[in-house]
Amino acid sequence: MSDNKNAIAKLYEFCQRKDTDIRISDLIFNHQCIDGLFNCTVELNGKIYNKHLKCKSKKQAKNEIAEYVYDCLVNSYNQGSKNEEEYKNAIVKLNEYCQYKDTKINLQDLNFEYEMNKEGLFNCIVKLNGKVYNNNLACKSKKAAKNEIAEYVYNCLVGANRDNNFFSEDVIECLSANNISINDLEIETYDCDDNKFICVIFSPKFFYNESYLSLEPKTKEEINEDFLKFLKKVLNYTSKEVKKENISNSSEYTLKDYQKLYNIPIDYKIEKGKKHIKCICYALGIVIGEGKEKKLDDKKIKELAKKAKRKADEEGLKTIRKFIENKQPIFEPYSNQKKLILNINININSYPLEDSDTKYNGYIQNVTQNFISTSSKKEEKKYLSDINNLITDIMNKVKKDKRISGSYLIKKINNYEVWNLITYEIIVFIEFRIEYIDHCYATILKRIKEVYEEESMEILEIKDNKCIRIRLRSGCTFLIYIGTPIYEELLSKSVLPFKDCLDIERKYIQFVVLWSNLILYQDFTEDEPYDGYTYYLKEQERIFTVLGLYSWDYTSKMLQDNRKKRHIYILSFIVLLNMIINYKELNICWYEKKTKPPTLMDPISNKNLITSTNNFMWKAFKDYCNKFYKIKEKINLFPDEDEIAKKNIKILFKPYPLKQESFKCIKDVKFKITDDDRIKIKSSLIQISEESKQKVKLNVILNSLQSYLLLNIYDSETSIEIQNLNNEKNNEKFNELNKKLKRKLKYSIKEFFKTLNKDTHVGYVKDENFTKRVDINTLYFFLGNNINVSIDMIINIE
Repeated sequence: MSDNKNAIAKLYEFCQRKDTDIRISDLIFNHQCIDGLFNCTVELNGKIYNKHLKCKSKKQAKNEIAEYVYDCLVNSYNQGSKNEEEYKNAIVKLNEYCQYKDTKINLQDLNFEYEMNKEGLFNCIVKLNGKVYNNNLACKSKKAAKNEIAEYVYNCLVGANRDNNFFSEDVIECLSANNISINDLEIETYDCDDNKFICVIFSPKFFYNESYLSLEPKTKEEINEDFLKFLKKVLNYTSKEVKKENISNSSEYTLKDYQKLYNIPIDYKIEKGKKHIKCICYALGIVIGEGKEKKLDDKKIKELAKKAKRKADEEGLKTIRKFIENKQPIFEPYSNQKKLILNINININSYPLEDSDTKYNGYIQNVTQNFISTSSKKEEKKYLSDINNLITDIMNKVKKDKRISGSYLIKKINNYEVWNLITYEIIVFIEFRIEYIDHCYATILKRIKEVYEEESMEILEIKDNKCIRIRLRSGCTFLIYIGTPIYEELLSKSVLPFKDCLDIERKYIQFVVLWSNLILYQDFTEDEPYDGYTYYLKEQERIFTVLGLYSWDYTSKMLQDNRKKRHIYILSFIVLLNMIINYKELNICWYEKKTKPPTLMDPISNKNLITSTNNFMWKAFKDYCNKFYKIKEKINLFPDEDEIAKKNIKILFKPYPLKQESFKCIKDVKFKITDDDRIKIKSSLIQISEESKQKVKLNVILNSLQSYLLLNIYDSETSIEIQNLNNEKNNEKFNELNKKLKRKLKYSIKEFFKTLNKDTHVGYVKDENFTKRVDINTLYFFLGNNINVSIDMIINIE
């Protein structure tokens, strides 16, 4: 008898072993009584164990079946795997279940997807009725992975059916009155003796942080009675006649309620214009509401800001409610199927093309391909796989430690690619239950810091958005978000509106963003703007990404002559120059929007990018275009083209400081160029010394230097030479080219700083110990044949 008692304990211990995929919560004992004698069966992972016992008591039957199940499991795991017939039955059972008349599932909705990790092992994911089932398997074959996940999905579906039978009519009615289905609940039940159960029920979506816990064994009737009381308390349910108008209905939620319920980070920005105070309400960077108040008295700015915020809140609440309840996009999807209307003074079809335009077109088309490569993608995939495995290990440990059932989901969101064109960022999203998000965030952050401490240039925690940003020395940048399903919907659906933008030529947009960094509108002789110059650098990148998007879209639709379409790069840039010069008349949006010019709507955030606060930027760019590009005449892409032809080393573009006095603060520059094999991605990265007290100015200067070097080092001749040498695979000639490019780098850096301030002393350093100084700023750069260099600089700024 003592051995029989130990059988249950041994079975429970076996279910908790790390090398099994079985949990105690998956173990279900069912008792039957026939002619006064008891039988007990065990249901485990879709399989029913039955010895057809005839015992005098339930306890004896339970012990004997436990011993039988334990022996079966030990034998099965000692053999190393389940037999093929068991695997086959899992898929058959799942297919049959999907065809039952009393289910709402169709067989055609069942979708299997496969993944392979770096060890060559397979995972299989099932998508069914909007749900994703992922156990992060590591099987030797696709067949084994498919069968494993089929068994898991079948058990989940059968468990949901069993839950339906567990609850009383009163409980079902209460849930139904509040628009809650059984599938919305996370339910865990444990069988005890005498038809009693331990029960845990929770639902972050409807119960906030409340959970129903019945840790003492109770009958179904007792649990139903207690759970109904719990529902009445949490949902304010008072009678069977309660309708959808109940106070728990989301129609009475405030914006703060939605923020708390779905873990949505809400931010506000106050813009103080000359005539108005505006408040913009953001959710994950998307404008969901705006409020504006007219200035009457400068002394009442705080009151006006509060009123504007209330208006933004009201509009934001409507937007979020529509998004969550009706699953509608936050704003109308961008479509490049319609013709845009631009108020510009140019007819692109009648613009005269010359031989020089062919040269300009080729330059824009080819310049950026020198810092993008297929090898970069391989390196990114390697790091993405490593981070994915790291997160998977952590999430599995959290589930085990916290005894959590249910799945988590790790996704890579690709649609952001178009907005991160130079410092490419990979967005990773982890979906999990709301009550464990903070714990998971802290655990993943700690582990990321431990693993990537040596390899990282930056590990930034963005607590409000539950986001970790990691920038590696290899050139990869990852943004890791952790949130609820609604958070993920907001994150991914917010980028769906501009999926058509991915048709736009990215090389062109890259050129536009780089070109914009040459114009230095910052005035360091006066007080910094309210938001700071670092903020406006990001704003500038967004503006020119959108200008590039619209100018390309407009040009590709307006061109009627197929021969001119070969020159779409330079013609799009001419359109862009016209847009800048005529920015005060622009009224550009991809959907009907009643606004007064100037308007340039951003397809990702739905924000107007021409505002009273950034007007000084627009004015600077307009002055630059008017000075160097005479739009009514023939334009030269390179402003000093006549001067370029006279020099041995060509500088196609120069930085243009709007106020020369602004950069007289640069007194001395020392730099050294060193081969550096740490960089694996074709890109240009900046690292500013943590010791520096001039980070804002260095950000501005190095951002411009980065673009200046990329645009000048890779001129058309160099691009063609790199392509030819790649075809020849001649390393000797490549070494000669790299030496030539290094000489050009040295010359270009000196010219850059001399253009900003002719009195600046610029010197090249040969001392090997120079790179070890703590006040070093570094620009990582990519040369011809996969040669990486680090440009270490000390910039003395007064």
